[in-house]
Amino acid sequence: MKSVLRIIVFIVFVGALAWQFSPNEAARNRLWVHRGLAAAVPVKKAVEKYYSEHAVFPAPADLVESGLTRYQPPEKSAIDSIVLEADKTGVVIVSFTTYGKEEIPAALEGALVKLKPIVQSGRLSWACTTTLPSELTPKTCK
Repeated sequence: MKSVLRIIVFIVFVGALAWQFSPNEAARNRLWVHRGLAAAVPVKKAVEKYYSEHAVFPAPADLVESGLTRYQPPEKSAIDSIVLEADKTGVVIVSFTTYGKEEIPAALEGALVKLKPIVQSGRLSWACTTTLPSELTPKTCK
């Protein structure tokens, strides 16, 4: 009887821990945004490489040599597109959609994250602006 009681207590304890440490809805929603930012890394790297070789930011056509033409988001993604602004500022724009994807939060529909390269002391860093609601905005964009 004592061993059965111990097993029951153990199961309740493990269940409570699993519930305590499972991601809540807000964390799952932020994960969609972080996936979008992670998908933008190849474009950012191409911009950085182009800038290091030419000392100017590229236009979209300049990145064709890098193999970056048009980003095709995976099926299980909230990303609508990842594009480079045409005005040679190096700004990478990630746009989100929920079209046909029930599990993605509605707040992502039409939201944008703009990643802008900034040159300081010869080093390139990235600033972020967004139209996302504050609860979904990554810390790097606040």
